[in-house]
Amino acid sequence: SLKRVVAYADDDIDLFVCDLCPDEYDRIAEPLEALSASTDLIRWFDHHQWNEPTEQAVRDLGVDLVIGESDAECTADVALRSLDHAFDDQWTELAAVTRDHDLWIKDDPRSDDLADYSYWAGSEEYATVIGTYGADLPETVQAYVADRRTEKEARIDAAVARAVTHEIAEWTVAVT
Repeated sequence: SLKRVVAYADDDIDLFVCDLCPDEYDRIAEPLEALSASTDLIRWFDHHQWNEPTEQAVRDLGVDLVIGESDAECTADVALRSLDHAFDDQWTELAAVTRDHDLWIKDDPRSDDLADYSYWAGSEEYATVIGTYGADLPETVQAYVADRRTEKEARIDAAVARAVTHEIAEWTVAVT
């Protein structure tokens, strides 16, 4: 993704990176160093656990890196509290619903709908719908998600039905 930004973004942009934790600095070094030289600002928000050398290398480039508590908040929480803006309540609610899914809390039934919709819809469509409705998806989108889920469950059932199982030590492994 950083390579795409290097290739296609204008110079002097403000770059925001969210919810990505590189395993090693070497894997992002070249594009991130190029971006640090060509952008006005790089802000990186994440909630994953970073190793210290990678974290330090990213910070050494002047990146404003904010890492949240991975077991207590999602990246939406981190960005919401880090950006100097008075966000409307809908964005706080959206962050809470996102956290419910991202941290596997699963108390809010809307969280799986939002996650599935974000996967199935195009980025622009998702951003437009969420920007308009927040965490409460309109009925047409709920119907779309329900239809796609029916299709998804049928595919899972078919895969399970054709699976071949193998016993490996105390584990049963299914291959489909």
